[in-house]
Amino acid sequence: MTTGWPWRQAGCGRPGPATARAGRPGPGPERTAARPAARAVASAPDRRARRPGRQRGQALVELAVLLPVLLLILMGVLDLGRYVYTGLTVRHAAREGARFGAVHPGDDAGIRRQVEAAATGLDVAQLAVEVDPEPSRRMVGEPLTVEVRYPFRFITPLAGLLGPERQLEAAVVTRIE
Repeated sequence: MTTGWPWRQAGCGRPGPATARAGRPGPGPERTAARPAARAVASAPDRRARRPGRQRGQALVELAVLLPVLLLILMGVLDLGRYVYTGLTVRHAAREGARFGAVHPGDDAGIRRQVEAAATGLDVAQLAVEVDPEPSRRMVGEPLTVEVRYPFRFITPLAGLLGPERQLEAAVVTRIE
């Protein structure tokens, strides 16, 4: 039995010629385990990884296939958001016109102005506002109906399958004060 380091006595590792002369231990288990992997022949996936041009080409083809689909989905989500916003704005404008009409029942031009002021983000030239009943038949306690219509055009081609244009409508009934 030789004297020296404990792992050398247990037979772990092998001393090299330089380490044996200096009295130092040979390479430890972690060094000897790493050597064979460094000398191993590269497998097929490793050889392909060395050619980054092929991987970039594959990624480019995948992007070219998926990008139109992703853009179409994104445009559809934006179109849906526009549709919901426009519908809410039309309802809000009808509500504001009805509130004004309840206090000022004979002022149809004022009702129209209130509807246009509340329709932020919409083309007011395309708003259609109807007030019922006629100004001469409006009395305190009677219902007043304000109806607002607005045409909505989709941007996304697939949403266009529903029709080139959708009519958004909102009617609000309130009592004249």
